[in-house]
Amino acid sequence: MRNFFKYIIICSLCLVFNLVKSQNLPPYLYCVRDGGPNTVVLNWQKPTAFCGTFISYDIYVSNGKKAGPYVLTNSVANVNQTNINLNIPNTDSVFVYMVTVQNCGGIVTSSPSDTCDNSKERPPVVPFDKVSVTPAGVEVRWIPSTFPEVTGYLLFSNANNFSTPIATINGRSSNFYLDASADPNIGPHTYKIRALVDCDTLQGAVSTAPHNTVFIDVDSYSRCDREYKFSWNSYNNHLKGIYRYVFYQKRPTDTGFVLVTSTLDTVATLSTPNDKEDLCVKIDVVFNGGGDKSISNILCFKTDVTPAPVRAFLKRVTVELDNTVRLEYGPDTIGDWKRYFAQRSLTSDNFKQIGTADITGTIIPLPKDYVVLQDINDAKPQDEDYYYRFITIDSCDKEYPTFFARSIHLEGEETKNNTIRLNWNPYEMTTTTNQYFDVSAYYLMRMEGNKVVDSIQLADNVIEYEYPNVFNPNVDTIQEVCFRVAARYTLKNYVGTTYLLFTYSNVTCVKPKPKAFVPNAFTPNGDNLNEFLKPNLVYPMKNAPYEFRVFNRWGQQVYSTENIREGWDGEFEGKQQPTDTYIWFLRFTGADGIEQIRKGVSTLIR
Repeated sequence: MRNFFKYIIICSLCLVFNLVKSQNLPPYLYCVRDGGPNTVVLNWQKPTAFCGTFISYDIYVSNGKKAGPYVLTNSVANVNQTNINLNIPNTDSVFVYMVTVQNCGGIVTSSPSDTCDNSKERPPVVPFDKVSVTPAGVEVRWIPSTFPEVTGYLLFSNANNFSTPIATINGRSSNFYLDASADPNIGPHTYKIRALVDCDTLQGAVSTAPHNTVFIDVDSYSRCDREYKFSWNSYNNHLKGIYRYVFYQKRPTDTGFVLVTSTLDTVATLSTPNDKEDLCVKIDVVFNGGGDKSISNILCFKTDVTPAPVRAFLKRVTVELDNTVRLEYGPDTIGDWKRYFAQRSLTSDNFKQIGTADITGTIIPLPKDYVVLQDINDAKPQDEDYYYRFITIDSCDKEYPTFFARSIHLEGEETKNNTIRLNWNPYEMTTTTNQYFDVSAYYLMRMEGNKVVDSIQLADNVIEYEYPNVFNPNVDTIQEVCFRVAARYTLKNYVGTTYLLFTYSNVTCVKPKPKAFVPNAFTPNGDNLNEFLKPNLVYPMKNAPYEFRVFNRWGQQVYSTENIREGWDGEFEGKQQPTDTYIWFLRFTGADGIEQIRKGVSTLIR
């Protein structure tokens, strides 16, 4: 417990000591000058705080040496006195400092003031720290002088040709001034500074290395290239030197300034695609060593460029029932465009022009949704698929392609008896991040003329289907069955308009192939079942040449007929032929007019 009280007492004494120390300051001695033969004049400022009862200002003098010894020469008992004439012989070189003596529960002497002398030495040049543009004006910073006699600073500007100070800043430790009268948007501002010494006409020298703000402005711009060139003056005389000029931009969609480039040059180029857009730029001057920087003026303006027709889009590519291709194009109603044309290709590159539309004349109003172009330039969508895109040409004769879309080409063939295999390429459309495209389903439609008689919905990834039970094999005429495919898709364009659309393929028609079915075996045993080896023809041409011949294993012909209704009964020259394998040959003409030749083997079973 005794140690605890000792600790409390010590801490209390420390607090009292620190409080006394903070309130017992020396006078601010700022001037020691000759006042005549054997006379030295002192000027000082009253301390800002006292800890108790003032006793005196004690003046210590060393005659001839700054290192001393210093002798108490005078004590000033008037607390408000701020000058005195000292009678000191041999005043060629006199060094002086002062202390404050008070009764703060005991006699307390302050720390010494700065030591001043009566030399005619001028304060050194005051070095700048930096100048920088702020929303309130130009911020000027410098490194305070260590010269004891300095009482403040005089600041000069190129605004008045450095002829008279624009500001007087009191206090040797001052290091900042805000020039609210400076307009950083009309050009660079340059500053000089000098130390202010109240007790002598010999003031500090004016800055030999002035600092300046950085002013950025438009150097030139091109409406057609949608490009601005900026330039700015260099920042001069920084103590650490320049590391980089960092160029920033800010558009309406930006939450803050965005870095464009970092350079040692004093020029920069900026592409800006949007006309009449609020654009701001600025420069940050980054000094060597990192951390510190100076900021230029912020230059804001509305862009003046030719609006690029980048929002034009390809809405639909679809095949019509007459096997022409319909193209739907959504023009950019904002861009400054004068002409468009369509291009076609068999691949996703190597496009060639197929049509044109010139709006150099007047179109009022401009199309709000889309325009239609029919590809009648030798397009054969029934034979192949095509890639399409549009080219928009602006008033500067620059070309802007839309993304492409691919038409649907449908093919079909009979793969086995009474079944058709249909296949098609997927409907494709390329977009950007500002657009949306999605196929949600395909529909396979059976057609009779221009009418849909049957429709099957398929998934969005199905591009092949086998359609069964298509033909009636019991009729003599070849039936033609036609199909068409539709893709259902969603498209959102650049401005957010969403479309639910259908696009169609060509119509493909499939005819069954003439066929011949010959039994693998027959049994001519009189039971009236499978008694003859006879071809069964599907879709033969009536009254066309016909030939059916049978040979035994030694190549001897055992049967021949030109009658489509007849078949071999297993006999040759009146004798029943033995169980064996026999070779047959068949020639007939299908209903499609194509001659068919078939060969095979069948077994005679007794």
